[in-house]
Amino acid sequence: MSAKRVTEVRSRSVALSGKADGSDALEPLARFTSNPAGAVVAGEVRSLAQRSKAAAARTEQLIRQSVEEVASGERVTVRASGELGQIVAAVTQASEVMGEATRGAREQGEAVARIGAAMDRLEAAAGGSASGAEASAAAAEELSGQAAELAALVATFRLPEETRVRSADAAA
Repeated sequence: MSAKRVTEVRSRSVALSGKADGSDALEPLARFTSNPAGAVVAGEVRSLAQRSKAAAARTEQLIRQSVEEVASGERVTVRASGELGQIVAAVTQASEVMGEATRGAREQGEAVARIGAAMDRLEAAAGGSASGAEASAAAAEELSGQAAELAALVATFRLPEETRVRSADAAA
């Protein structure tokens, strides 16, 4: 019930209460009538006036209670509205944090992919180096064999002593 409607009902209740009090004034008038039925009418009017007055008082009490409940409801609504605002703010903040986490995870994934590509390139380079080293080792072994053959051939030649000393000095 709106506050405007409660006020309207309350004003009507006060008006009814006033009319009930006014009905009490009719009772003495009815007693003074010469008709014996006037006393019966006066009793009925009095009874009706008392019931109207009691109903008006009860209505007034209910209206006051309704006004208090409406005010309480308004306070609850204001408090709930504030709490809902806080919930919305918290959800917005959580959403922003989740967005930042998603961006961070994507950036980390990209970095891991770049590291993987670099590792692949290093592995390929290492494989090439190993192949080169194997080829170099084979060439060195072949050259070593050829050097041994050449040394054996050179050993078959005899040089004068003086030439051998100069060769040894040049080698040192």
